[in-house]
Amino acid sequence: MKNEIRYGFGKDYLKSWGIQQALREIYQNFLDYGDYEETIKIKNEIATISLTNKWIPESLDFLRIGNSQKHNLNAIGKHGEGIKMAFLILERMNLKSRIFTSKYVVLPKFY
Repeated sequence: MKNEIRYGFGKDYLKSWGIQQALREIYQNFLDYGDYEETIKIKNEIATISLTNKWIPESLDFLRIGNSQKHNLNAIGKHGEGIKMAFLILERMNLKSRIFTSKYVVLPKFY
């Protein structure tokens, strides 16, 4: 359990959300942190979307519910929930998602 963050959400949480809402939340997070790069690759009808920016988190605390490390008063997201919900939706849809930092790789999963 080292370096794990476990949430108590059921698979039916935000049942009406789909891929559009999940991607909206992810893109909003990247917009809030400034400039980012987007790469889209399609191979064998499978799309891979990669978003990168220069933000380097010191820990994984930004992934805890209610922890937002955004200091921009004009940020779209303020409560530290959107990206977590996005990964919950992607996992529910059996779509692979990951967060890579200089120190960590985050792999969402249900338990």
